[in-house]
Amino acid sequence: MRIHLPTKKITTERNTNYAVEFPVVSDQLVGKPWRYTYAALQEDEKHPDSMFNAVCRYDRHTKTSEIRKFGLGNALSEPVLVENEAGSYLLTVVYQSDINKSLIHVLDATTLQDIYVAELPEVVPPSFHGRWDYDKLIV
Repeated sequence: MRIHLPTKKITTERNTNYAVEFPVVSDQLVGKPWRYTYAALQEDEKHPDSMFNAVCRYDRHTKTSEIRKFGLGNALSEPVLVENEAGSYLLTVVYQSDINKSLIHVLDATTLQDIYVAELPEVVPPSFHGRWDYDKLIV
């Protein structure tokens, strides 16, 4: 959805046949023109009670998507985009139902392939999400 403030018009454009949630763009580009949007997808929209189990990298210039599926029956949390001088990474926690464990996946933000996967000590409930400013975190 786009809101054009001078004309007060709202336009929408459907970019995928998947249910989409938690879209994110580069923090440096919020409010500016950007190219890539990342989001969680629901791979199987025929089963509306299924969880989000895929991530997407949508290219606004080419109107194409790269999709990384984590398998039916699994559930992922909100993808978080992390950028630094070494590159861009997408982090997401995936609950794997077949082993009843949560794994954090660090993905290359361009290819959506795993760079690192770590098992978490406890299960993180599917749909748990949020962002924090760690520089201001008080413990």
